[in-house]
Amino acid sequence: MVRSAAAAEAAAGPEDEKKPIATLQVINAIPKNESQPIRVNCDTNPGLKNINAGEVYEWKVQEKTTYFCLALWDRFFASFEAFQPRKDGSHDQVFWLLKMDGLFHSWDNSTWVKAANWQTE
Repeated sequence: MVRSAAAAEAAAGPEDEKKPIATLQVINAIPKNESQPIRVNCDTNPGLKNINAGEVYEWKVQEKTTYFCLALWDRFFASFEAFQPRKDGSHDQVFWLLKMDGLFHSWDNSTWVKAANWQTE
């Protein structure tokens, strides 16, 4: 018996579906004249992602685990926990704003709390 993909999908139970827990957004808010792209590497999405000034890097949180990230900007770097289940788990969205004076965290994209400073070697 051959079933269509739609029929197979309909027969799949809720445990077969991976519903995203939250959406993460990392926003490069460093002025264009001050910035080369910020490179972000997260353990859940391996590989450096270049984020140009004004751009947003977005992905879905699939597991209730801590998501560690590293941001590289010129000669500066910052490590941060992009998603922490205890702190962020009850929110649909988690925002990170990367500015010249540090990294800021928000759940509503308007109320920001400074969470990390840029470091140098």
